[in-house]
Amino acid sequence: MLANTKAFISPLMHLLNEMRADGHDVSAPWDEFIAMREALISADKALEKIYMEALQVNFRGPVGRGSTGEKNE
Repeated sequence: MLANTKAFISPLMHLLNEMRADGHDVSAPWDEFIAMREALISADKALEKIYMEALQVNFRGPVGRGSTGEKNE
């Protein structure tokens, strides 16, 4: 959810934009916000990949076993 920049509007981003518009220097917190957002996006992609691989393993069944449950060699 947080990593989906189209579906999630960040209250922090909104606040930083308001403060910038009021003349405050928000460069340091803005950089930290961007770094955290990029980390969340990266983690979201990694977790999605793990999830998809887990689904494939569950769909195929145990590796190295035939339909009778005997070990393939």
